[in-house]
Parts: sequence; C-alpha cells; structure tokens
Amino acid sequence: LCDFSGYKIYPGHGQQFIRGDSKIFRFVDAKTCRHFMMRHNPRKMAWTQVYRRNHKKGNVEQIVRRKTRKVIKTQRAIVGATLEQIKAKKAADRDMREVRKANKKPKEDAAKKTKAQKKLERKQAKRQRQKAARKVNAGRVQLS
Repeated sequence: LCDFSGYKIYPGHGQQFIRGDSKIFRFVDAKTCRHFMMRHNPRKMAWTQVYRRNHKKGNVEQIVRRKTRKVIKTQRAIVGATLEQIKAKKAADRDMREVRKANKKPKEDAAKKTKAQKKLERKQAKRQRQKAARKVNAGRVQLS
C-alpha cells in the first residue's frame, strides 16, 4: 500500500523513499511522492483513502453492530453457605458500616471545630500584630 494515498502498489510500479532514520516509504506514483515531500497532509487531500475513510465516502455497506447482551447479575449459594445466609451477612455488614460511620461522625465534627477555632485564633492574632504595627508606624516621621 502507498504510504501517502493508501492505494495498492502493483509489482514493478511505484517509488521508494528511505528517510535519514532508515524508515522506508513506498509511493504508488510521483504525485504521491511529491505531496509527501512537500509535507502535505493526506487527510486533507480529497483523493486519498485516508480522507475518504475519515469522511465516510464510498462505504455503501454499513457495518451492522450487534446488540450486546445486558449482563444480569445473579447470586448463587457458595459451598457451606446458603443464599439466605449470604444475604443476611451482607445486611449485617451494611448495618455495622452504618454504626461505625455514626460513631466516627462526632469525632470528625469535633476535629473540624477545633481546626476552625485555631484558624480563627490565628486570624485574630494576626490582626492584633497588624494593629500594633500601625500604631508604631503612625508615631514615626518619614523623611523623603
């Protein structure tokens, strides 16, 4: 296949170009070789196969996609445990998670409050320092 146009190259036809990094390019004719050398984009040339593929030209037969089946999840009993036992354990785990979350919440709230309080204290201390600095600067006389 031609590296620029995408056309098939028959035996005894075409040109080869070997770039400095030893990559081989095969072209169907001088026209495609010229366009490649001028660094033209084959996606913008209306006669190339790449353009036709991108713009859905000439592809009369559309590929019909098969409908995928929806996966239906089912739970089965495991050796040594019936389905009812598994469901009961799952529900118990869910309840335990909710209890743990409820116990954790007050601790988090307390931590947030202390963090907010510390932030407020720092802000007030900064304001006091700035106020004191303003008083000191107000007493000075600037010479310019």
